[in-house]
Amino acid sequence: MSRGDAAPPVAWAHNRSARPSAVRLATDHLTLALCKSQVITTLLLSRFAVPLGGERQLPLSFLVGLAHFGVIAVLTGGAFSPRRLVATAGVVAVVFLETLLVHKHFSILSAAYILAVYSPLVLTTALDTDTYLPRLWHTFILMASALGALALVQVAVQVLHPGLFIDPISLVPERFLLANYNTTYPVLRGVLDLLKPNGMFMVEPSIASQVIGLGLLGELAFFRRSYVIALLVASLVSTFSGTGILIVLASLLFLSHRRALISVLLVAAAAVALVEASGYGEAFASRLAELSEPGTSGHERFIAPFTAMAGPLDETPRTLLFGHGAGQVTNIDNGLDANYSAIPKVGLEYGFVGLAAFAVMWLTMFQGLGMNRILVIALILYYFVASGALLQPFTVFSMWGLSLGFSRRRAPEPRLPARP
Repeated sequence: MSRGDAAPPVAWAHNRSARPSAVRLATDHLTLALCKSQVITTLLLSRFAVPLGGERQLPLSFLVGLAHFGVIAVLTGGAFSPRRLVATAGVVAVVFLETLLVHKHFSILSAAYILAVYSPLVLTTALDTDTYLPRLWHTFILMASALGALALVQVAVQVLHPGLFIDPISLVPERFLLANYNTTYPVLRGVLDLLKPNGMFMVEPSIASQVIGLGLLGELAFFRRSYVIALLVASLVSTFSGTGILIVLASLLFLSHRRALISVLLVAAAAVALVEASGYGEAFASRLAELSEPGTSGHERFIAPFTAMAGPLDETPRTLLFGHGAGQVTNIDNGLDANYSAIPKVGLEYGFVGLAAFAVMWLTMFQGLGMNRILVIALILYYFVASGALLQPFTVFSMWGLSLGFSRRRAPEPRLPARP
């Protein structure tokens, strides 16, 4: 067939039928809007709680997230991932069988929370990532930039007016605010009593740094606007928090765009030099020694949880296989102050059996994501390393939204043979 020949009729018909209808486009746009709304609301409402009586609370982000999942399910006709459905069912079965048949001490609420948080993740949007993912991340970057600007305001006000920390949400009655989080704490107690900024909306400064860091990586992956990069780098440094910086530095190793990488490094060097000149450099230097110092944030987050995992190796085979029970990780008397991330929490509460079941589910969540690889690495670090995210709805739900419902990379369409 010569170049001037018309396209084969079969191919033409295939392409015409593949054109999305107006109804499908409207549904896709609405689904995208709901994904954006889910990410933004679950994060910005992360500090709020619905009191249930006594000390019990339900995160508002959990309820808002479930509402979004419900509407998305209606819009997409209940579209779901069979792989995630089977894997999640396996996790739920292991958790409840261990709870009912093995463990003497357990929190039924913790076990139920596994079902409530992870069951909605079997849903999918089936949105085209090439078309819709940049739009989603554009909105998220806008939110991260606003959060970063608020963090800079919190720092600037403290520098100009020592002792004054702007945090309007702290005026909300305590019973409506999520407990057991360090919403504010000094950069370096006794040396620099400047409070770490939380962007006013985040439940902890470390979460603020993680959101800002993800926004920076999204900017580098899609848009690379210099003024946005400068704002996000400056606000990330201003949080004095290592988790967001860790996400960025580890993910940058997978950035293929050299000019963007050089730009980030130059802006970061300028920001660090400014911090050093202002006298706050000691705050960053002190973080480097935390890994070896028990009781510090770095040790509690990155060392103590995995040290605790070695405990069952010296105990009975039953504990090694099935763990201590749902919600029991904080009751283990191991002499360690630890902030348990997903892997050590699962290993300690559900043992090797539970860890194997969760590993299969995690594989269905992260394998073959249709995203830039630096964003895949960033989301993996966001979930597994940076925070205690196993039962943290605003982390788990926002991760689903930022990936358009764990959208997988599409296989290339087969090419139709040319007409002889």
